[in-house]
Amino acid sequence: MKWLLGIGLYLMVLGLPVTTYSQATTDSQLAAHYYQNKEYDKAAMYYKRLYYNDHSTFHYNYFLKCLLILEDYDVAEKLVKGHSRINPQDYKVRVDLGVVYTKQGNEKQAKKEYRKLIDKAIPAYQPINELAMAFVNIEEYELALLTYKKGATSMQGNYPFNIELAEVYAQMGDYDNMVAQLLGMLEINPGYLGAVQSSLTKYASYEKDTPQNRALKSELIRKINQHPNQTLYSELLLWLYQQEGNWKGAYIQTKSLDKRKRVQGQLVFALGETLLNNEQYDLAIEASQYVIDLGRDKPFYIDARVLILESRNQKITRQGNYSTEDVLLLLNDYNQTLDELGKNVSTVSLLKEKGSIQAFYQHELDSALNTFEEALEIPGVNEQDRAYIKLEYGDALLAAGYIWDASLAYGQVDKAFKYDRLGEIAKYKGARINFYTGNFSLAKAQLDVLKGSTSKLIANDAMQLSILITDNSTVDTTTKPIKLYADADLLILQNKVDEAVIKLDSIDNQYPGHALADDILYLRYEIAFKKQDYKGAAQFLESIVAAYSYDILADKAIFKLAELNEHQFADHEKAKELYQVILLDYKDSLYATEARKRYRKLRGDQIN
Repeated sequence: MKWLLGIGLYLMVLGLPVTTYSQATTDSQLAAHYYQNKEYDKAAMYYKRLYYNDHSTFHYNYFLKCLLILEDYDVAEKLVKGHSRINPQDYKVRVDLGVVYTKQGNEKQAKKEYRKLIDKAIPAYQPINELAMAFVNIEEYELALLTYKKGATSMQGNYPFNIELAEVYAQMGDYDNMVAQLLGMLEINPGYLGAVQSSLTKYASYEKDTPQNRALKSELIRKINQHPNQTLYSELLLWLYQQEGNWKGAYIQTKSLDKRKRVQGQLVFALGETLLNNEQYDLAIEASQYVIDLGRDKPFYIDARVLILESRNQKITRQGNYSTEDVLLLLNDYNQTLDELGKNVSTVSLLKEKGSIQAFYQHELDSALNTFEEALEIPGVNEQDRAYIKLEYGDALLAAGYIWDASLAYGQVDKAFKYDRLGEIAKYKGARINFYTGNFSLAKAQLDVLKGSTSKLIANDAMQLSILITDNSTVDTTTKPIKLYADADLLILQNKVDEAVIKLDSIDNQYPGHALADDILYLRYEIAFKKQDYKGAAQFLESIVAAYSYDILADKAIFKLAELNEHQFADHEKAKELYQVILLDYKDSLYATEARKRYRKLRGDQIN
């Protein structure tokens, strides 16, 4: 209570009545204490003193609650009537009188009081809304509906109260009437579409088969059939499909709407971009193809050609769910698009992407190198784009076994962009070459510099590799296991996975229980994933999580395991659980931001 003494001294200096202030403060604390401890008789005594001292609504509310719990209805009735005279425009207080009558068993008098309030309500938005909300607070929903309806009539159409009525119906679980009220707003003015969507967001659901969504879909389809020349209801149905993640329904609806509005693929193309952002790759490809098939003379033809490339590319590179046919289809699309648009500055990025697919997914390294070299020879390409091409060219050279040519390519980018993120990427790739070739001390020196990188990804990767080198190449430790590990890592990059497995097996056989055990498990995961052995890949990740939950690879293993469950196993609940583990147990993880995004997507949030 020292703080009270301090306040008291301060008030004495100001010449204010300290005793009164201290007494009120103490009473308020005691009242709250007794109320929280359900000692309502003692709480009522203090709230009574406080209320008759200041007649505040706050103290009135708590005093009334205590009286009703204590069933002291006569005193409660006097309190409400007295406070009503002090606050004649406070509709909640007038409703409180009806509550007291009901508690007394005088339901008839309560209803009479309520009807009197509704009949005499001032025809303006604020008093009508306050009265209706007072009824909602005591769960008298029918009275709330009657208040809004009579209010709309008394205001002579100046405000229809559709949104407010819809909210009451929603609380009652009457979704048919909720929908009718909201769609009725659109009949008054189509410009209310945004307000209707905002209200539906509160009460509709991300799930596909809730009562709310069923009611809305049913009424929208009825409206679409009833008004075939109006597109407003079709647009709202499309919006609903997108909100609940019903992408197939959204695609079908968009095609229909696109035709009716005669916008030549504009709506389908826009949906295709949304589908791509939400990782709905097959539908994004289908949407792109639809626009392409409309003809070369249509305004979104070229955009659709690029979108189908992005969709096919991301399906392969981001999820791992692809076949040889998928790779060939993508390369065919690249070739057709480049033939149509030409190989120039504006299409050089397509050449870069094509080369990457040839190198790391088709494993045609000679073809890939030719593609990268062709891109690098195009005149007029800005230095930054040229550097990105050169980095991927270096990766392809490394995969093809041209290690020193790769080192030269990385070095050129490092020199040209010394103080840029591109330079840091090049430095990291150069350090990995020294790691692959067994020059561990130089690799570590380069990696230690990169620990301070502005890019979290580069800094994290540099730190992990530096720690791996430190732990396994000290003076009193043989470097043979780490050299075998480095050889295996390079072999995986070169798609020589069977040789990589032999290298890893030799470490396990010759050095059982070695400090590289978790890193070896992770390389085995990469090999299994590369072979599309997803069950095996998951088992290696689960072994890391089980045995090394506090080690440096744990969060990465959990994230990759979540991705497998999301994309390869379609076990979205398990994926959500794993993403949530990162958010809760590995808050500082490099993967936390992406885990949050993916968790929200699986929960049903639309990712724009």
